[in-house]
Amino acid sequence: MARKKAQKQGKKAPRQSRALVPRTILDSGAKSYAALLLDPCGAPLARPLYNSTGSGYLIRLEASMTFATDATNDGFRYTLIPGAYDTQADGASCRKAAMWSLSPSTSANYPYTFNSAAVPGWNFQGIMDSWRAVAACVELTYIGKETDRAGMIGFRQTDYEALSNSPLSPLQALGASQRTLRTPADTVTFRWSPTEGDSVWTNKQAAVDSDSERDKGKTGVEVSIVGIGSFRVRSTVVYEWRPNGAGDMSVGAQTPVASSHTVRDVLQFLGSMGDWTFKTAHDGAVAASKLVAGYRAGKALVSGMRSMAIMGV
Repeated sequence: MARKKAQKQGKKAPRQSRALVPRTILDSGAKSYAALLLDPCGAPLARPLYNSTGSGYLIRLEASMTFATDATNDGFRYTLIPGAYDTQADGASCRKAAMWSLSPSTSANYPYTFNSAAVPGWNFQGIMDSWRAVAACVELTYIGKETDRAGMIGFRQTDYEALSNSPLSPLQALGASQRTLRTPADTVTFRWSPTEGDSVWTNKQAAVDSDSERDKGKTGVEVSIVGIGSFRVRSTVVYEWRPNGAGDMSVGAQTPVASSHTVRDVLQFLGSMGDWTFKTAHDGAVAASKLVAGYRAGKALVSGMRSMAIMGV
C-alpha cells in the first residue's frame, strides 16, 4: 500500500529490502565428498577431488583394538596415517594405521608396536596393487568403570615425518596436541583431513627404499592418552584402490568426478563451520539443538509473514 500511495503522489517508491539467503558454494560432487569427510563411517561413498589422474574402486574398511593403561605404563599413543606405506623389519609391507605404543607417560623414543589386527583392511590388501586414502577417522571410547575415569586425551594432525619419526613421549605429545580434554564418558571422534600429498597413489610393488620419500606429503592423525583406564580405538578408512590382477579383477574406464572444486575448496568450506575435525557427543547435541532452533525460527518467520499479508502490511 505504501508503494501504491507513493506512486500516486508522483514519488519514487522506496526499495523494499530482501533477506539474503546464503548459497552453498559447493557443487554436488564437492558436497558429496564433504559429507564423506564429515562422516567416514556412514556417509555414502564419494570420489575424492584429488588433482591427479587415474581412479579405482571405493571401499570402506574398519578395525578396532582395546588396551588398558596402568600405574607403570600410564601413557598411550595411536597413529593413523591412512595413505602411508612402510616396510617392517620382517619384510612385511603395511600401512601405518596400527602404529601404537603403551609406555610410561614421560618416556620418549619409545618404539611403536605393530598389530595387523588393528589395520583397516589388512587381510584385504592382498589383492590391492595400489591405493590412496579418501576419508578416515579415529574413534576413542572409554570402556572402564565410571568411577575410575580419569586422565587426559589429546589429538593432533600433522605430516608423515612428524608422526612416524616423532621422539615425543605421551605427555609431550599431549602438550603438542591441537585439542585436549579430560577423558570423556562418551566416544570422541577425530576426523582426518587430506592434502594434495595424499592424492599420490601408493604402489605396494614399489621399491622399499623410496617409501619415506613417497609418503612425505601424506598426513595422519595421532591420539595421545595420559592416565589410567581402559579404552577402545576404532579406525575407519575409505580407500580408492586398484586390484593387482588376482581373480581377473581390473579397473575399467571410470567416470571423473563432476565437480569444478578442489580438495582445498572443500576444506575451506568445512573450516567455515569451525573445528570440523573434532567431534564429541556434546557437539552432536549442540548441532541437533541448532537444527531444531532453526526449524522453529523458520516456522515463526513463515507464520509472521502470513500475518503481515493478512493485515496488508
